[in-house]
Amino acid sequence: DAGVRRHTGCSVVAVRRGSDPQRADEYVLIGAHFDHVGRRSDGEIFRGADDNASGTSALLAIARAFAAAPTKRTIVLAAFSGEEKGLIGSDAFAAPPPF
Repeated sequence: DAGVRRHTGCSVVAVRRGSDPQRADEYVLIGAHFDHVGRRSDGEIFRGADDNASGTSALLAIARAFAAAPTKRTIVLAAFSGEEKGLIGSDAFAAPPPF
């Protein structure tokens, strides 16, 4: 296909089921992306620490906090790849939604 670019990636998703039977089917989704642009063809480096590493670090801290106590609603934590290439990871997760 002319103009079609294919990308392969791997996103990571964790689900913690809610403790309240009446609210366990309600979902709270918290996500971040861990890919980064890297290098441009002219050699300029795009560092991902401010955008990517900070979001992924926050996601891990949030996961640790939720692990310490049950929640009424189901918690979904997602670390997406392919976001810098056009929201590939989150689009794949959302269409169709897995829940």
